[in-house]
Amino acid sequence: MSALFESTADTLAYIAQVAWRRRFLAFIPLLLLPPLAVVTAMVAPKRYEARMTMLVQEPSKLNPILKDISINPN
Repeated sequence: MSALFESTADTLAYIAQVAWRRRFLAFIPLLLLPPLAVVTAMVAPKRYEARMTMLVQEPSKLNPILKDISINPN
């Protein structure tokens, strides 16, 4: 590409011209994707999922710092 242009300024000017000519190609996704996302969110089934992991330790192995906030099984 550097062989086609005499300087870096020429190359940057060419890139700017091409970007300006094709500026509408950048706006097409900006106009089409948000409505498509809204329609997809409304049509998609409502599905919720929750997961939880609990750590249960023996009292003898319990950290002394956590002793005040722990629950005794007895």
